[in-house]
Amino acid sequence: MHRHPAIAVASLVFGLDKPDEDGRLYIQVTPDGEFRASDGRPEDVPAWRMSAANAQLIISRHAARQTPTVIDYEHQTLYKEKNGQPAPAAAWFQSYEYQPGKGLFAWVKLTARAASMIAAEELLFFSPVFAYDKAGNVIDVQLGAFTNTPGIDGMDALAALTAAAGAIYIQPTQEEAAMEKTLLAALCALLGLADNASAEDVTTAVTQLKTDKDSEAAKVVALTAQVGATPDPSKFVPIGTFNDLQAQVAALTKAQTDQAVDALVAQGEEDCKVTAASRDWFRGFAAKDIEGARAWLKDAPVIAALTRMQSGGHRDVPNNNDIGDPVKVAALARKYQDDQRAVGVEISTAAAVAHVTQQKEA
Repeated sequence: MHRHPAIAVASLVFGLDKPDEDGRLYIQVTPDGEFRASDGRPEDVPAWRMSAANAQLIISRHAARQTPTVIDYEHQTLYKEKNGQPAPAAAWFQSYEYQPGKGLFAWVKLTARAASMIAAEELLFFSPVFAYDKAGNVIDVQLGAFTNTPGIDGMDALAALTAAAGAIYIQPTQEEAAMEKTLLAALCALLGLADNASAEDVTTAVTQLKTDKDSEAAKVVALTAQVGATPDPSKFVPIGTFNDLQAQVAALTKAQTDQAVDALVAQGEEDCKVTAASRDWFRGFAAKDIEGARAWLKDAPVIAALTRMQSGGHRDVPNNNDIGDPVKVAALARKYQDDQRAVGVEISTAAAVAHVTQQKEA
């Protein structure tokens, strides 16, 4: 019975950049989404496929390995059993990262020899050997090689994809299949997807997250630019000017309030409704609630004892002739002030004169 291979290993090629000062190289391992080789492979699946879920599985497998994955020269590791030649390491995989819309990338640590050869352009391409499942999903990077034999024309420096000769078939273990299923379920949970979501659904969700992140970053840049811009004088005033105006309004409001409170206290004393003992209380009440104090004063009863004490038991009412005589008006006003002072109420001369001239004959 023919058994379809669950995983196949295929070789691909990408152009090389220059290594950094630490002898590290950033390389592209696969493109994103679905891809094929120019020779028509793969033949057992419609296409190879890279996604966020596939990349995370590869990253997890790399982290679990005790020995890092090797990169050799011209895939000698695959042929050393046949040709008997050594397969020295050219570099070692250090880490992977996934870029939505671009594919799987990796940082590798070069040996001194490989770094020198790449810097001198004696080696121009990188060829990964990856494993994929029966659906075409790339699920592991087996090894890699630096080579000068790309198989696709027209490749750019960082996206040169080609197929090398041959494929090696291996059967996935139950542990690997379970790991892939567990990882996909975890990604679905993190992204808020249904339990039966596909790898493509996960890729779409991750791509949308990146789009949203880029959009928020653009908003932050725009707001930062606004913070540094000169404000519109028709819409904003300097904070110093605002504080000065606020202080002026507060002072004017207090002066008006104090004036209204003084007048209300004087009215309460004149109407014999506020005594010397209650003056401070009534003043505090009016300062906090002027309308409430007015309402209280309107309904408060006249204190009869104050009326008798202020008038000596009778009202000093001037006749019309007294009102026309300034000397008599002044005398009556002084007497009214003395009567009020005797019960603890201070009346101004103007208020006393006003009181006298407003009285009528009984």
